[in-house]
Amino acid sequence: MTGRDAEAARVFQAAARLFKAPADTSGTRAVQAAGKIRVFRFCDRNNPDDLIPNLWRNGTEADIRRVTGLARFPEGMRQLAELHVQGVDGRLRLSPFVSVTSDPQVAGRTRDGLLREIIHTSPERAEFDVPCDLLYTPQGLLATDAAEMLYLGNDLADHLVRWEPNPYRRR
Repeated sequence: MTGRDAEAARVFQAAARLFKAPADTSGTRAVQAAGKIRVFRFCDRNNPDDLIPNLWRNGTEADIRRVTGLARFPEGMRQLAELHVQGVDGRLRLSPFVSVTSDPQVAGRTRDGLLREIIHTSPERAEFDVPCDLLYTPQGLLATDAAEMLYLGNDLADHLVRWEPNPYRRR
């Protein structure tokens, strides 16, 4: 991890603790007792970028500083999360979040066209046990419809439990 990544990660973790949106707690009791929540992501295990926020893949040094600055404030965190959920072009490429779901069955019935496409075309579903304080639950209608949560950070792969074939994939 580079110096900029480490600093940004510290800021995002501190911001997540300052602005703690209610997270879904539908995971197993053992996972909850450990301060973690079980979440899922529809993606491709052969593409490691699928587990990294767009900010780290696409952002410049200046972008990372700007987003890190926004994340220092609760309103900035809310704004970043809502832009991510809305998929706003240009801004989404600077998102510090990775979308996950607490309930794959609900996500599979989403009305969100982009998410539906991802769910129906992704070859695998990954399962993670992630720290509660790094999850944000957006309040938007589409996010609620999809049981969507946002993981804050660039280390989602560190929390991987397992990969499995995507049961919702349409061939």
